Amino acid sequence: MDAPHLYKLPAMNRLPVEVWRRIFSFACLDDGRTGRSLSLVSKYINEASACQRYQSVALAGESQTDRFIKQLMKHCSRERRVLYLFIRDYPRRSGPVLEYGTLCRILVLVAASLRVLSLLIIEEKREFILSPIVLPALEELMVHGNCEAPAVPFVVPGFEFRNLRCIHIQGVFYKCSITSPDEFPSFDLASGRNVVRSITSSSPHLTHISLSTNLAIEWREVLQELEGSDSDPDSTLYRYGLSPNVQRILVRPLVSHGLGDSLEYRAYRTTLAFLSHTAVRDNKARIIIQEEAPIHDLVKNPEEPQRLWLRHIQGEESYWMEAGIPALNRNAAGRAILRDALNAPSG
Repeated sequence: MDAPHLYKLPAMNRLPVEVWRRIFSFACLDDGRTGRSLSLVSKYINEASACQRYQSVALAGESQTDRFIKQLMKHCSRERRVLYLFIRDYPRRSGPVLEYGTLCRILVLVAASLRVLSLLIIEEKREFILSPIVLPALEELMVHGNCEAPAVPFVVPGFEFRNLRCIHIQGVFYKCSITSPDEFPSFDLASGRNVVRSITSSSPHLTHISLSTNLAIEWREVLQELEGSDSDPDSTLYRYGLSPNVQRILVRPLVSHGLGDSLEYRAYRTTLAFLSHTAVRDNKARIIIQEEAPIHDLVKNPEEPQRLWLRHIQGEESYWMEAGIPALNRNAAGRAILRDALNAPSG
């Protein structure tokens, strides 16, 4: 193309496409609206933004997820570049529940590029803790919703998230009784170990963990593993699988107020006891104890996970930052709260 003809082009088209792609990578950090809008600007912008069009996408429900899968299938693999993905289900009264097979299909399509994933599944108790399939490029994972607690740690050779560094788990873990088909919240230490060991076995390079669950965890043993000071050879039978590479664990216990001496409340008190004793020994503050959260917080605030996902990919907020939720073991007032909760009568 000669210079005279170049200056006949619109000013927008004269900018090198590499520069536009860089601009679009900063612009497409929302729920997908910017990418869709760019495709309608002009033929040149449509083509220039193709690789960033689906960079960041939020999907809600079975129907929308299925439509997005069909849309992705129309493009070559280079244009299926999804880096940041949020998926949530809808209550049954609002439409079809997100099917397990549909979730697997969308994750398979974007697995090669996906860096940050947030899942909100509150209509059904999911059977997987992290993800139903391996995501080799995944770096940060947020999973919200209730889950079945495994009877034994889920350890499958080859089922590893080798690049996963940060994880956030929020929700109630349930387990089935041998004598009853009913499910009930799991508060025993064995379930806590099984869940954490399932996470660490699948994610060997974790550096940051955030937990907001009902799980009972022996935090003193966790601290020993983080410090690499566990010298008891028999304790390997009960280890949580944590390594000194883990820089920070943020804990936000779930609690139901007003339950008196119920199993749920006693489990919450047990968690506070473990956390309180651990806070005294944790000189480096690697375990951050945050203020409690209502056990049904996701049901009452289902929009909060998407808001935090958006703020996170835009660099404004993160589950692994302390900002926004007071850390009880960072100051004298917080430590007093822990002592008071520990010493308060259980009835």
